[in-house]
Amino acid sequence: MKVEFSERVAAPPAKVFAALTDPAMIRRCVDGLEEMTPAGENAYDIRAKRGLKGKVQMLSARPPEFLSLAVEGKSFGGSLKATVEVRLRAKDGGTDVDGTGDVSVGGLLSALGSKLIESGTRKAMADFLSRLSRELTSSAS
Repeated sequence: MKVEFSERVAAPPAKVFAALTDPAMIRRCVDGLEEMTPAGENAYDIRAKRGLKGKVQMLSARPPEFLSLAVEGKSFGGSLKATVEVRLRAKDGGTDVDGTGDVSVGGLLSALGSKLIESGTRKAMADFLSRLSRELTSSAS
């Protein structure tokens, strides 16, 4: 299924891009992410609460305006595979972060239905980017 998101981050694109590629920052901003360990070039194994294990890999990047990621994970509840493209655009002293993704789920997760999965994905991205914005704003003061 296709998923789109759009959020505003209160920092310039170069700072947002650097944060989006910083494992320590990502761990602080993703709810429930417990571990993110290097697993090759531009790739990380991840472990989160509720038994989720997976991998995140940066597929391509054009700092500070674009990055593409592949995410896959499995838990007791099912599996998830996604590719996400993120575009960063300077606007009014901050950054508009726009993204599109292809998400597929399997197992028990697929029983939730595409509308619920889509809204959950959008909410997770909004929460992540809100935390990222707070982190970048608090580190600037």
